Amino acid sequence: MECLRALKDEFQAATVDREIMADLMAIIYLTRVWSSPDGMLGGNGILTQEQTNCLLTWIEIMEGCLMCLLNGDGEDAFCDYEDYRNGE
Repeated sequence: MECLRALKDEFQAATVDREIMADLMAIIYLTRVWSSPDGMLGGNGILTQEQTNCLLTWIEIMEGCLMCLLNGDGEDAFCDYEDYRNGE
């Protein structure tokens, strides 16, 4: 999330660097795949259900933030993250 905050201005540009988007999508996609019941973490019983839910919550927060940033809504982009950090 701090990387997204640091790259906030990059998302305000007319185009976004492909490598930045590829890296972000890899984080999102691979977390989802690996933590799925058939994934290497979920399928091997490495994660508890609570840990899986935590990872998926983090990914949802990241996706929402990224969507807001790409749509030019930097003001609301980190609201869910701040709520999560504050236990809300």
